[in-house]
Amino acid sequence: MSQYDGISPHHSGQSCIQPETVQTMSPQEDHMMHEHPNQSFDWTHSIFECSASDIEKAFDFDNLTTSERVPYSKINDIQYSRLLSPRVRHAPYTVPQRHRPFPHQVAEQSEGRSQSAAHCDLSPSPVLDVPPPALAPAAPAPVPAQVVGFGLADLSKVKAAALFQMKRSVFSTSFLPKDDSVTKTMATNCLNAQVCHSAELAAWATTKAGQDEITKMCNTLIMIRKNMQFLTRSAVLWGYGLHQLLDTEEKEAIKEFVDNLLKNDAFLRGVIKVNGKDVDIPFGNLAMWYYLRQLLFHDRQYRHFIGNERNLQPLYTYTSVLFKWVLTELSSGAFKDLDFKIIDAIMDHDNMVKLFKTLTTKQRDALTASVFS
Repeated sequence: MSQYDGISPHHSGQSCIQPETVQTMSPQEDHMMHEHPNQSFDWTHSIFECSASDIEKAFDFDNLTTSERVPYSKINDIQYSRLLSPRVRHAPYTVPQRHRPFPHQVAEQSEGRSQSAAHCDLSPSPVLDVPPPALAPAAPAPVPAQVVGFGLADLSKVKAAALFQMKRSVFSTSFLPKDDSVTKTMATNCLNAQVCHSAELAAWATTKAGQDEITKMCNTLIMIRKNMQFLTRSAVLWGYGLHQLLDTEEKEAIKEFVDNLLKNDAFLRGVIKVNGKDVDIPFGNLAMWYYLRQLLFHDRQYRHFIGNERNLQPLYTYTSVLFKWVLTELSSGAFKDLDFKIIDAIMDHDNMVKLFKTLTTKQRDALTASVFS
């Protein structure tokens, strides 16, 4: 048993060394690491096959001369049906077909009415001292209803929501899944849950762009693991007092100290209060308690990805694997950079999961309560 066993985060009388806080990226910077498409889009040219300036010139009858005005034939060729095409990304509504008469048609209609009025005057004869009947107000022209949809214009929001759900799934299941297919299935389910309400978005998810987004979501798990690995070394050095031993003790003394921590996973054990009583249990070590607090509430703000059920088992078990990896780097008495091998880590993680399941429900609840207190 090491000199740090039996220390409870709730014992105010005992001093403890807090792990050094390593400043990393903020949640806003973390969010910027994931690309979101933000392309400018000339919707007028894409839909109407003419520029916005042509539209303005065509209908500005006050400021343009006849020579400057865009011909009506060009505007009349506008194909409103293109709005219904799936290639038009930024048109979440439909526009009914409209017919705008040519100027000569307007003139012919006006001339026809004038000639008819000249040959047949059907207006009633005036009657003296009788007021003309009041004319009923003209009914307003019906406004065509617009069908508002939810499509590719909302793609950036859909990607952000799927990515957030992916991170929540990682924190609620495992940081070390058995193989890559499990991670891909997780990412696919998170994306499908966001696009299932829209046929247009569901079709996009099956394209190459949609599959690329799933790959990007899978890489999110790798990024989270690497960020946690970076913070783990300082947490172990300060949490177990190794930063002082490396400066003051000989290599053999440091090796013996680390070996005692690794023996029977003694580095995990610590005292916490369970129903008001001090209990020595695995995963109760004070160094691990500080590290989880740092992850959840300080550097990475990972508490946003913890669900209402507050399931901390995946975080506890993966943290245990990371702690063991750092201690192994120091097991020779001096620091030696070792690669974090996923195959070996999965085997250690399976053992940590089995060990965590040996805890009673009250002990698990006490661990969770101590972290969120």
